[in-house]
Amino acid sequence: MTIGLGILSWKGAESLEPALESYAEAKLFDFLDENVIFLPEQREEETEIAKRHPIKIYGHKENLGILGGFKALAESLTSQLIIIVENDCPLIVSPQEVKKQILIGKKLLDRGEADIIRLRSRHTPGQDWGVNRKYREYYPVQNDSAVKKIIKAFKRMIRPKKAERMRAWSIYESNQDAMKHRDIIHYDHEEDHYIVSSKYIPWTNQSIMLKRDFFLDTIIKFAEAAPTTRRVNGFKNLEIEMNSDYWRNANFKIAIPKGIFTHHRVGYRGYKL
Repeated sequence: MTIGLGILSWKGAESLEPALESYAEAKLFDFLDENVIFLPEQREEETEIAKRHPIKIYGHKENLGILGGFKALAESLTSQLIIIVENDCPLIVSPQEVKKQILIGKKLLDRGEADIIRLRSRHTPGQDWGVNRKYREYYPVQNDSAVKKIIKAFKRMIRPKKAERMRAWSIYESNQDAMKHRDIIHYDHEEDHYIVSSKYIPWTNQSIMLKRDFFLDTIIKFAEAAPTTRRVNGFKNLEIEMNSDYWRNANFKIAIPKGIFTHHRVGYRGYKL
């Protein structure tokens, strides 16, 4: 299967430049079959930055929102498998590790063992990451006192549904913690990746790899039709629409390898993290 990189960049020149430089240094552009950037409200600054790299540039004169932007980005790609990132997702691993992780994801998607590959680093996820804190609110971790363990057990008792949804976040804590939940988490020791149902882990727009047709025909199609009212800057943002009963009941298979991207936003784009 062919693999393409899709970058969505809206008002993010300060973040885009170092991200693209990290891709060049890690030889990501050379390894993939196509590299595409989509620029809503296309500006000269981002266009000039993208021109320095082997990237096909597409854009629109208006802001399409996150959902609309991702749809336009995927439609601009032709590869069977696509890696989707935003402009503030730099690479943080070596060229060898980039190739290794992408090939693991490709194999899992090709064999049908996973529907989505999360490529945000498990160990260095970057900004706006509260997953470990949320997991630790409900489950004991190393060096917790007896009192903390009792308090967390009480929280799990009074909020069992939320506690159940938190179980897969143990993957981002440590392998030792993840293996406490091996009834819902499959771990491949040889390749160091986990697979878990979408019942236990939410959809994310951040640094994912999946089949292009699945993204457009299943994910985007559902999100566009979802009767949600919450908006970001007046638009649907995909994460709001997907993180619903539909996602949890679909039992999509989510693979979580070590990861290759982090999240590092530079500058201000008109909204807060």
